[in-house]
Amino acid sequence: MPQISQSLDIYWDLEALLDDVVEGVGDFSDLDMSIRNAFSKGKAKHVTYMKKLDDQMMLFAAHILDPRYKTHQLEMMIPDQYSEIMAKVKKYFRTEWPELATLDATNSSMSQSRPAERPQGVSIAQWRAIQMKKAKEAEAGAAIPISELERWFATSRIEFDESIAKSPDFLRKWWKEHKEEWPLLAAAARDLLSVPGSEVDVERLFSGCRDEFGIRRHALKADTARVLTLLRSAYTQEDKIDQALIKAAMEYDILPFANSIIWRPDHIPGMLVNGMNIPSLFVYVKGL
Repeated sequence: MPQISQSLDIYWDLEALLDDVVEGVGDFSDLDMSIRNAFSKGKAKHVTYMKKLDDQMMLFAAHILDPRYKTHQLEMMIPDQYSEIMAKVKKYFRTEWPELATLDATNSSMSQSRPAERPQGVSIAQWRAIQMKKAKEAEAGAAIPISELERWFATSRIEFDESIAKSPDFLRKWWKEHKEEWPLLAAAARDLLSVPGSEVDVERLFSGCRDEFGIRRHALKADTARVLTLLRSAYTQEDKIDQALIKAAMEYDILPFANSIIWRPDHIPGMLVNGMNIPSLFVYVKGL
């Protein structure tokens, strides 16, 4: 399941994908016009949702708490709205966590001067360079009384490579390791970053969560639930040895299990003929 800090990236990526499909760019150049027109309607719906983002400061706040990006991506992706969004985000932080507005001239130097253990895989020379950089930053900012939130915006984002960019656990581990340096923001990160980025049933199903279908399980038809479950089995690594079993299950009739937990009372078995549903009729004769 995507993290809430990834929500804006997902919206931006989806916008770029829809634009490519609608305009027939690259891999989508051979698509039939009817398909591209259908995606145009999807693009219109996406624009509606994008406009609603302006009132969802939680998403922007979670994005900013990622030390790899901070405000850098916002400046690139929404330059016209950047100043307005940043003002709203700062207000959101100070409203939800009032202590972030507290001025503190010594917190930076105290927290950064504390001894820390050298992480595994980092050489002594690299570690000393990091400590010297922190000491210089603390010395430069010690005389200026600013809040921890403003200090976060004032410091540069961290440098990272592709392995860190793709690591699903990076953000959680980073805040755990830097909670002494940023105690107030670490508390905010603990509150915000624990929120999932989605509650869609399909995403929950493929996420490996214990609750496969979530609270909206009964919105799924029996056949839909069956196919999704089998797709998940085929998708996960541990079930690849049972391909023949999965294929047989995919072809198995769901009707004998009509009274199971995934049965929907409004589901009428039958086949579609010219768009009409022809229900199966069963005649029960008393005594037989």
